Amino acid sequence: MTSGGAFYPYFSYDRCIGGLNVALDRIVQEKLLPNYNFTFTIKDDDCKETLAAGRAAELIENDQVDVIIGPICSEPAIIVGALSKFYNVPMINWGAASATVLANTTYRFTTSLNVVGPTMTVAQGFIQLLIELNWNRFAFLYAESQTKRCGYLRDDVLSILAQPDIDISLSYYREVNTSDVVSLNQTFTQLENTARVTFLCFTSDLDKITMLDALGNHGLITNPDFVFVIVEQRGNGFYMPAYDLGNNASYDSYIPLYQHPNVTDQQRMKEYLSRIFFFDLAIPVTLRDQFEESVKEKVAGFPFYCTTCEAVGSGAASLSDALYLYAIALNATLSDPNVDLHNNSNIFAPPNMRLGEQITRAAANKTFDGATGKVMMDNYSRRINIFAFTSLTDNYTMRSYYQIIASTENATVMETNNTVYAWEKWGNKQPLAIPKCGFDGLLCPASVLATYGGYIYAAIAIIAAAAIGTTTYLIRGQYLEYKRLNAAWQIKTEELYSPDEKSSDTRSLPQSIHSHSNPSIIRKPESEYYAFFLHNNEPVAARKFKSKIVIQARNRAEFRMMRQIDNNNLAKFLGLCTDGSQFLSIWRFYHRGSIKDIIAAGSFAIDGVFMTSLVRDIITGLHFIHHSSLHCHGHLNSSNCLVDERWVVKISDYGILDLLQQEPISSKKLLYLAPEQLRKPLHPLKDGVHRSADIYSFSMVATEIINRHPPWDTNNNQVEDPDEIVYLLKRRRDVPIRPIIDISSITDLSHNIPTLIQDCWNEDPTVRPTTGQIQTILKNMVNKNQSLMDHVFQVLQNYMNTLQEEVESRTKALMEEKKRSDVLLYRLLPR
Repeated sequence: MTSGGAFYPYFSYDRCIGGLNVALDRIVQEKLLPNYNFTFTIKDDDCKETLAAGRAAELIENDQVDVIIGPICSEPAIIVGALSKFYNVPMINWGAASATVLANTTYRFTTSLNVVGPTMTVAQGFIQLLIELNWNRFAFLYAESQTKRCGYLRDDVLSILAQPDIDISLSYYREVNTSDVVSLNQTFTQLENTARVTFLCFTSDLDKITMLDALGNHGLITNPDFVFVIVEQRGNGFYMPAYDLGNNASYDSYIPLYQHPNVTDQQRMKEYLSRIFFFDLAIPVTLRDQFEESVKEKVAGFPFYCTTCEAVGSGAASLSDALYLYAIALNATLSDPNVDLHNNSNIFAPPNMRLGEQITRAAANKTFDGATGKVMMDNYSRRINIFAFTSLTDNYTMRSYYQIIASTENATVMETNNTVYAWEKWGNKQPLAIPKCGFDGLLCPASVLATYGGYIYAAIAIIAAAAIGTTTYLIRGQYLEYKRLNAAWQIKTEELYSPDEKSSDTRSLPQSIHSHSNPSIIRKPESEYYAFFLHNNEPVAARKFKSKIVIQARNRAEFRMMRQIDNNNLAKFLGLCTDGSQFLSIWRFYHRGSIKDIIAAGSFAIDGVFMTSLVRDIITGLHFIHHSSLHCHGHLNSSNCLVDERWVVKISDYGILDLLQQEPISSKKLLYLAPEQLRKPLHPLKDGVHRSADIYSFSMVATEIINRHPPWDTNNNQVEDPDEIVYLLKRRRDVPIRPIIDISSITDLSHNIPTLIQDCWNEDPTVRPTTGQIQTILKNMVNKNQSLMDHVFQVLQNYMNTLQEEVESRTKALMEEKKRSDVLLYRLLPR
């Protein structure tokens, strides 16, 4: 220990002795050394080699100690370590004794243990961190003290970099005097020319804040191209012991570095501290505070009874762990049957406890949670250190980004937090170890601005003028295209006229209408929901709306998109008429009408192949809608599933939900909507419609196609009134009401169709299949080598063959009858 001087606040008797009390209590509680007593002899060495050597000799020869806990500094520890080996007295180092040479437990210091951990672990740790961050060049600045920790660290770093597999260079290192401003500025100038990543090592908190102030004044610490990392081995990080402040200090906690009494501008120092990193022992703040409270509680008790010991030095933790490590190793040694405590002499003689080499070997691979964090010893009884790479948050709390576990031979780096936050002060970009253009700027091509500046500026002016002209042209073109597309869907009332108005001038109708359209279809009577006109001499269907809405920008964008849709299973949207007494959505006319019309007419025999084809067309169109910006249809029913002359289904009335939300829906149309839509309090189409609702509506249309009548009509249901069915659909029941599917009279329809339909009308929307899944299922049900038209031609061919056979049979019978008539007539006529 020390009795005064610079080391007094950290390693003095009254500030550290309480650590032994904490360790003793733990040894007793864990029964590590039962029936053994400890007698302590305290001597000061003040970190001086000669004094430490003399004190150690007195302890060994005069006081006959069994173990030496100390010295606190590396140089004295090296000398005492030699005496320890000679007498086989175990030596447990603590405090600042961190020289790597002390870790040579296999040859030179075979009776020594070090609870602090050698500086080689620090060097291995931050070299591995450099590799992790892809920094292959750095500088090292340090200020030396009596402990010589930074000098030992420098030597360890150089020895690692000398290894052939390490591709990292130490471009500049120098011992600095933080009080010499002129020398510091010269160092900083040299630093600017050689490195961008700099590691700093100081044992004094005053040196730290003085160096940061000097770096700030030189403009380096706020330069985003530079990174500074302070390397420590005390676990305090951005804090310092409060007792360093003198008589006015609080003995209860640590304080931030910016509150150091030598700091004149705390706000500026805060800013500097927020722009650096610490590479330090990972000791949780809660562990440090708990240990401090425990020391204060126990120091006044047995065996030291120190009533004047108020503050706790930073060395108390390592002193406590040193004694506990010795107890663990001694316990293991005493348990070893091969250890002779009496040297083959009288077994009743006092045992020989000077078991230095045996205790050192017994400490190998031991691990425990200590006051200095997690203490881990390697195979050679050398401590493995755990470090943290930390910075400050905006509210001055430390945030760790990497955890580094380092031994004297290697290290591993693990990310502990998102490292993106680490570089917030650097513009969210990790600085480079070597500038892009090099330290002298020669790695980048020479600037041509000075040589060809005039030409470059002229070219820029020409390009800018051309760019402005091109941009203006493109913007105008886009504006005109925007107007054109908007005009395309806006149909004026005067452009629509009834077929009767042009009946006298059939020449005005295009050839396609005369050759492919049925005039009776073109003159289809107006209904409650639809009217029929000619537009540009083409027949169109107009969906009528009783209410009007304000056309918003999103509606216009949707109508422009709908106008450009050209899908084989979607009805062609031609536009919207808004200048009349009521809104009209205009669609291409399909003369076969809707599926509802075809089923109601009953004039065409629909077999299983036709049914499957119609169902497949509907789901194909619905699949396109679901995967477009339309998102969903919302009100699919058999009335808006139209059929063209090729028997291809075209889905109509899509993309007009905003208009339909203002319209009343009849009870019969409600029967096609999903139960979750019916349960909405205001309107079934308001507050968003999910795709799964379309799947339910699809199942109703498919049921209507297969049954060849509306899904709920005379289908052996006890309830036939639409309003009552809607009421039952709204109610949540264990077995919800659904239509009956009758396929008994359809021989060529897959029996999997009813199962698919039942899956589609499931009460739970989340388990209904998607359009893609339904397409896949239907694809596996049909003959892939035969189209619908092929099937139609085959049916017609079969009909023609049957008709031909019937004609031949009737003709043959007629000829036979004619022969009999001729014979009879021959007999009746006179000869």
